[in-house]
Amino acid sequence: MRPFFLFDWTELGIASSRFNGVRWHVVWFKRDFRITDHAPLAAALERAEAERAQGHEARLLALYIHEPGLWEQPTYAPRHARFVWESWQSLQIKHPQLPWISVVGEAVAVLDQLQQTVEIACVYSHEEIGIQWTYSRDMAVKKAFAGWGILWEEFPYGSVRRGRKTRSRWVQEWHAIMHAPVTPSEQWLKDWTQPTSPNQSWDLGFPHFMEPNVDPGVTQKGGVGKAQAYLLSFLDDRYRGYAAGISKPAKARLSCSRLSPYLAWGNLSLREVYQAFSAAKKVHPHRGLTAFGSRLRWREHFIQKFESEHRMEWESVNRGGLDAFFRSDPMRLRRWEDGQTGVPLVDACMRSLCHTGYLNFRMRAMIVSYATHVLQLPWKDVSVHLARQFLDYEPGIHYPQLQMQAGVTGINTVRIYNPVKQALEQDADGDFIALWVPEVAHLPMPWRAAPWMRTALEEGMDELVYPRPMVELEPAMRAARQALYRAKKTPEARAEAQRILATHVQAPRAGDKALPLRRRTGRHDAQ
Repeated sequence: MRPFFLFDWTELGIASSRFNGVRWHVVWFKRDFRITDHAPLAAALERAEAERAQGHEARLLALYIHEPGLWEQPTYAPRHARFVWESWQSLQIKHPQLPWISVVGEAVAVLDQLQQTVEIACVYSHEEIGIQWTYSRDMAVKKAFAGWGILWEEFPYGSVRRGRKTRSRWVQEWHAIMHAPVTPSEQWLKDWTQPTSPNQSWDLGFPHFMEPNVDPGVTQKGGVGKAQAYLLSFLDDRYRGYAAGISKPAKARLSCSRLSPYLAWGNLSLREVYQAFSAAKKVHPHRGLTAFGSRLRWREHFIQKFESEHRMEWESVNRGGLDAFFRSDPMRLRRWEDGQTGVPLVDACMRSLCHTGYLNFRMRAMIVSYATHVLQLPWKDVSVHLARQFLDYEPGIHYPQLQMQAGVTGINTVRIYNPVKQALEQDADGDFIALWVPEVAHLPMPWRAAPWMRTALEEGMDELVYPRPMVELEPAMRAARQALYRAKKTPEARAEAQRILATHVQAPRAGDKALPLRRRTGRHDAQ
């Protein structure tokens, strides 16, 4: 069933002769490169059809603006641009009946040129839960549209709502949204017939968005087709290894869903994934699917946190002084980024992440813990490098997660991961370490996980071309644990913790399924 959107025809100002009576409904794609479950596209289709029924010439235009100002932000990397280009290409190939216009330029300038070239009936887009730069851009676009007399309709990002002050009934609303119909469908767009415009010039005076000149490496490829293939392969079979493999850096590459980049860049909506998961679980009530499903809600839980308190991008959410423990150190930061810390599992994770754009959740938590707790680096110092490496970089998840793992929220248990213990538990045979840190591949376990544990005689017999750890592990972890727990107990930090809980956690009600504090694990990304 198609959705119905209420709107005022008088506001749309249908009558026009300036552009030969052709009115364009412009769908502005940002981080939502898909066709199904795309509310802005659904609204544009319905309104254009309604205009046609009244005898008007209405058409659709799909627009992507590759904004230099955004891509110059330090958290964005060529691998992200490559994924976006692949995603956009897949839409153009599958639905050639629409004009797919992609240009390089700043949004206000591009949209200004567009509105001078064609008559714009309305612009439709999703609300972008992004960084401060994208918010400021949207404010500038809103002001420009008002000056041009053009309507811009924004649609919510899943269950995330702007202006939300508390989490009252958030869980119930999330479930209602996840069970709502997925529209529009692929078939709806295929049924849309749009006359070609041989005389329509789409040369807006801006360069076209071309294939990024970057080696894609072994990162996942973008596009709806790729996303659906990953989803189907996981729900058909790979889920069987999910529960056992989610924490293991090698096994997770196959047993986890690997859907996080497709959700981050909008090749799939969370609702599509949730409904496919629900159907699969009815057929295969396996514990792997149960474990996967329990994490889907956490994704938008964290994005809502960021939307409600977006200063997390640049400052700790808890203002109680929990970050006084950390110290910037460019040398330590660089060695951590390069995978040269002298701790094999940490270095294996950093090198793997740099090469592939992927790392499972447990290892993500571990490398952040090592950087912030052992090396004492501020979470803000490690943020940029990780954002650039994660192919699934999603601002609404990235910043709350970094703060939680660094222990500066004041509401979460301080989790300090011992990388040697993690290696023995999650890479027991040492194969992952051997693959990414060949300098220690000839050593047996447990020395492969902790080469500094060898005796002086053993070290002399087999010298390594591999650095010793920058910091002695156990004392550093102990100092971090003591400092952070002590900071959490201050009146300032406790007061902030209560404020944070009141803002970001739904209070339990009779019959409600609340988000219990003790289970606030942060497993959010449907990996």
